[in-house]
Amino acid sequence: MRIVQLARLVALTSVLSACQTTAFKVMEADPCPVPAQQLALQCSLAQSLQEGATYDDLVALAVEDAANLRRCSEQARFLRSAIEACNVSIEKHNAKIREINARVN
Repeated sequence: MRIVQLARLVALTSVLSACQTTAFKVMEADPCPVPAQQLALQCSLAQSLQEGATYDDLVALAVEDAANLRRCSEQARFLRSAIEACNVSIEKHNAKIREINARVN
């Protein structure tokens, strides 16, 4: 009885070892090149003139608002280019994954 069980175990082991599969290492995605400090920046809200403000106050506020709009526009351009770079990185990564999948299939 013991010999029959041992023979079955040996036969099962040889069958299972024949079913071995090849595994491929999946690559990690490239990180998107956006520094956290850039993501934390926010556009400043437009300021309102206080009651009793002078013409000098109006000019100073207009200059400040224009500078804030310029910084906000630069931030938007930076984020747009960072997203474009991220999309390129993702596409390259996906192309590598598709290449691996094509070899496996």
